[in-house]
Amino acid sequence: MSWLWHTLVRSVWIGLVLFPMWVAYVVPWVRWRRFGATIPDAVWERKHRKYAARFYRLAVGMRGGLIKVGQILSTRVDLMPRAWIEELSGLQDEVSPTPWRDLEEHLRAGYDAPLEELFRELDHEAIAAASFGQVHRGVTADGTRIALKIRYADIERKLAVDMFLMSWAVRLFNVFLPKIRLSPIYDEIKRALTTELDYEQEARFTQIVHDHFVDRDGVEVPAVVHALSTRDVICTTWIDGVKITSPKLLDDPRLDRAKLLERLLWAWIQMMYVDGVFQSDPHPGNLLARLDEDGEPILGVVDFGQVKILDRAFHQKLVNGVMAFAMG
Repeated sequence: MSWLWHTLVRSVWIGLVLFPMWVAYVVPWVRWRRFGATIPDAVWERKHRKYAARFYRLAVGMRGGLIKVGQILSTRVDLMPRAWIEELSGLQDEVSPTPWRDLEEHLRAGYDAPLEELFRELDHEAIAAASFGQVHRGVTADGTRIALKIRYADIERKLAVDMFLMSWAVRLFNVFLPKIRLSPIYDEIKRALTTELDYEQEARFTQIVHDHFVDRDGVEVPAVVHALSTRDVICTTWIDGVKITSPKLLDDPRLDRAKLLERLLWAWIQMMYVDGVFQSDPHPGNLLARLDEDGEPILGVVDFGQVKILDRAFHQKLVNGVMAFAMG
């Protein structure tokens, strides 16, 4: 009964925000479309800023799939107004973590042994939080430094509710705004959310890409600690570094920016054109960098919740195209 009540409350609360938003956009559009009314750009701009901020607050408060929806929409400069892009871009970095007390029972339930036997250290403060889970630093019983990515216990239920409400919102908008074609965007979001929710698949892809880069200098990809990974947890070896856009890194006079950029480009060239398996969400939060003892930049690539695998035929065409271009 508890989950049913929470689902109902979540549905009503999201609906109370989205429905007035839909009305606010559709009414002036109908006035323009049906009656030839002129809607000043300033009116649309005020609406964009008002409802972008409202959706941002809704996503931060409700979490779940709404966070990811906002993150995806913030990258769609071809579809979304600038006010929405500016407001929702804050969702890339400003997701607050869930308190440890709300995660611990869920985490313990996934293991056959007590956490105290599996981990020598396990920080209770998250080092990163996302829409579906958060990451904690730790040390295993054998002394291996690790990152523990823990999926939230109720995320599947929240995502189901969010996608149901989104599907109806898209239908309503399509009735009045058929030219915008929101359905493909909805399909893209649904695919991305479903993929990122599958931690077992993410662990497989992480290990595949790690194996491809294990002997490559200057690029690090974490390895999966399979014994400590479950359906709701991905345990990987720790990668040192700070976000690639960090002022601490970029202001370091020892940093060779050209070499770091070169390693970033070659990493994706290898993934796409050599391996045919690549991380498809390379935002700054998933790219780490540090300087080694000799001052050489080391790139770290993390978070393989979004991965593309190129089928053999397309991969070969892609390689042939690049070779033909290179040879003139």
